[in-house]
Amino acid sequence: MRATYLTVTGNLTRDPVTRHTKDDHQITEFGLAHNYRKLDRTTGQWEDTEPTYYTVTCWRRLAENVDKCLEKGDPVVVHGKFTTREYETTNGQIRVQLKIEAESVGPDLQRTLAEPQRKSGNSVAPTPPADAAAPVPNTVPDAEDPDDDREDHGPAADVEAVLVDALPAGSQ
Repeated sequence: MRATYLTVTGNLTRDPVTRHTKDDHQITEFGLAHNYRKLDRTTGQWEDTEPTYYTVTCWRRLAENVDKCLEKGDPVVVHGKFTTREYETTNGQIRVQLKIEAESVGPDLQRTLAEPQRKSGNSVAPTPPADAAAPVPNTVPDAEDPDDDREDHGPAADVEAVLVDALPAGSQ
């Protein structure tokens, strides 16, 4: 069966929680609430619908960065593999948990500001001043193996996003 991938925006419902596997791989989980907005044509106002809740799981480097950078209430964009888990509560009710195994997590720049920070000792050269700009060759490096665990790939692997400040209300 093929995996279903989705991209969803929302807010963290709790601070990320981190644990480690027996092989010492870091796993970080957080709750995510997504509200779909709809226009009430009678009032002309945008309204939030009932939230949809997801449990988001991050592995390895993504888990480390989420744990360092995010906290409850932060607006994020999550992309990953979508699954469901059905379970029975202690009083016999059947519930469904919506889960995302994240491949990417980042700040939602529609609702917050972020400033990328380069890690020290990375392989990315700093951007030269505008007056010293040189032509950029029109080449693309070879692609990495898409079946690996996506850790440490290129310049983007050396960037962490740090939330700077929430945008003022009504600026959406």
